[in-house]
Amino acid sequence: MKARRMMVLCLIASLIAAALMLGKWGLNRSSAQGPTNTDPNISEEAGLASAQALAEQEPLSPQAPDATTYYYHVRGADLYAVDGATSSAYVAGGCTYRSAGGTGLAFPVLVQPGSILKGIRVFYVDNDATHNVTVYLVRYDDGGGTTTLATATSSGASASVRLMDSSTITHLVDLYSYSYALVFQPGVNSNLNQLCGVKVNYERGIFGTALPLITR
Repeated sequence: MKARRMMVLCLIASLIAAALMLGKWGLNRSSAQGPTNTDPNISEEAGLASAQALAEQEPLSPQAPDATTYYYHVRGADLYAVDGATSSAYVAGGCTYRSAGGTGLAFPVLVQPGSILKGIRVFYVDNDATHNVTVYLVRYDDGGGTTTLATATSSGASASVRLMDSSTITHLVDLYSYSYALVFQPGVNSNLNQLCGVKVNYERGIFGTALPLITR
C-alpha cells in the first residue's frame, strides 16, 4: 500500500516538474524571437533594417524633373497646317516635315492659368546645310496681334535627331486674354528639315493647379 502511494506521488511530482520546464522553455523561446513580421521574404528583423538602409541610400535619378517643373509635350506629327496651301508629311517615330506651302505648322499650348512658361526644348532633324529648323512659342490676342515668347533655331547639318533649347523666359499664362501655340517653321519643304517633338517647360502656379471659377 505504501509502495503504491509512493509511486503515485512520484508520478505527480514528475508531471509538475515537466510542466514547469515546458513553461520556462516556451517563455524563453518567445522572448528570443522578438517581434514577428508578415513578409515571407524577410526572416529576421535585421532584414527589414537592411532593406530600409538600402532604400535611403538609393540616389535619386538625375533625369527626374524638379518637383515644381512640368512639361507640356507634343510630338511633331501632331502639328497641323493652318491654311489650304500648306501640307505636311509623316516620317516615322512622331517626326514630320512640311511638304508644301510656306506657312508654319502649329499646335496649341494648353497649361493651367497662372503657370509660368520657362522655355521650349525641340527634338528635330536638320540635314540641310543651308536651311535651318525654327520653332516658336507664340502668344496671340483676339485682335490679330502676336508676340513671340521663345525661339529655338538649329545650326549645322546632321541626319540624326538632335535637340535644342530656347533661351529661358518667364511668362505668366493668361488664358483669359491670350491663346498660346507652338509654330514649326522649316527652311525647306522636304524631310531634310523635320520636327520630332517639342517640350514646353513651365512651372505651376502658387497653388499647384488652377482654381475653379466660383459664381453666385
